[in-house]
Amino acid sequence: MRTRSSALPATVLGAVMLVMAAGACTTVPPSGTASGRTPVVLVHGYIEGNGIWGPMQNRLRQAGYQSGDITNFAYDTTGLGAASAAATAAGRLATAVDAALTFARTHGNPSATRVDIISHSYGSMVSRYCMALGQCAGKVDHWISLAGADGGTQIAVIPQLLGSGSGAAMAPNSATVQQLQAPQAVSAITTQGVKVRVFWSENDGVIVPPRNSLWPTPAAPDPAANVMDNSVSHLNIFSDPEIITQALAFLTT
Repeated sequence: MRTRSSALPATVLGAVMLVMAAGACTTVPPSGTASGRTPVVLVHGYIEGNGIWGPMQNRLRQAGYQSGDITNFAYDTTGLGAASAAATAAGRLATAVDAALTFARTHGNPSATRVDIISHSYGSMVSRYCMALGQCAGKVDHWISLAGADGGTQIAVIPQLLGSGSGAAMAPNSATVQQLQAPQAVSAITTQGVKVRVFWSENDGVIVPPRNSLWPTPAAPDPAANVMDNSVSHLNIFSDPEIITQALAFLTT
């Protein structure tokens, strides 16, 4: 753990303004050739675009990954009701995972059977749903959650009041949170052999309380799976050089 930053946690308003700059976008599928490494699927969070993954993708390429190994997944995070619900987004993620595996097997990595997922914020809830309750089961090797919202956050009341399915899902103690933290949903992921690593910060500023990011539950976290780094906040955890270094090292385990 690095020393605590003197910067204040991001405000909710600041969070909204900064992540909106990333913009809405569409999934960028793999292209070219695959390296033979486990394909990586990047999953952004609420009101984020997949442009947040620039630093992560640069480091992946420096580590030897090719464009054929990387899927930059995008999805609706603000739609009304079911349009942005975790189940809907997880279904689309499952399609992207299947496409990533098919591409890898036909473009230089014929033995590809699983992907690695790196997710941020609401993207962690979507990824977890896909593994525990959806069609990603048995298809994920490593799951990295950066400041995940899968345990809920108090600020979800804002998108919830606006009618977004994502807001309803991320509300503390929502039906989705309870589903994901149920023993059978947790065991569904562990019995698949998924390797889990969660990076979180007490200075998150968006996940409130920040311990809601912890795997498998805030009340009973797994010490080996959770890494606290108070030098980062919700809006730079996905681009922080040291976090990226640790994340890429974890993918080799």
